[in-house]
Amino acid sequence: MTKGRPKLSKEQAEARKALIIEIAKRLFLEEGYSAVSMRKIATKAKVSPMTLYQSFDNKRDILRYIWTDIFSEVSKECKLSFEPSADRHAQLYSFCKVFLDYWLKHPEHYRVVYLESDALENHGDTYFAENQVVTDLFAQLGERIQAVRLQDSASEIDLQVKLLTLQLQGIAHGLIVINEIPWGKPEQLLVQCLKHFY
Repeated sequence: MTKGRPKLSKEQAEARKALIIEIAKRLFLEEGYSAVSMRKIATKAKVSPMTLYQSFDNKRDILRYIWTDIFSEVSKECKLSFEPSADRHAQLYSFCKVFLDYWLKHPEHYRVVYLESDALENHGDTYFAENQVVTDLFAQLGERIQAVRLQDSASEIDLQVKLLTLQLQGIAHGLIVINEIPWGKPEQLLVQCLKHFY
């Protein structure tokens, strides 16, 4: 005779994990990451704290799952935007437009990613920006920049990736968070942002 609840199937465990992530994402958006405890997540997900800790090490672990899911979506959309027959400037524009449009279509994702600090909590922690999905996304951008700036060194391309990322995030931030200012249309802002690549 078996005591306790029956073990969840792999599919059931994944579904429960996805539900916990979705609930945590909503709570982080509504209350802020710092204000949400693991106990609150467990309560809203209707699981025990012990069950929650069987799936996630800590609250930051949940946030990293959320960030990975979001950046996986962004990366996938940017990859799908690649049109090999397009000229290299059009490829760069397309990547940047898809990247920017993603955040504008999903402002809640922008808030979860960019309005929460990625503070290291434990010895051995790494910053999320070092996650493979993020480095792959920025490698894609680097390839697009390299195609239009053939004369630049690797360090110059790296700097261009960082600067362009900051500009794109700045546009998204202004349009999403500081939306009381009439910044202009996203497409116009993007064209201005990319002018030095033409």
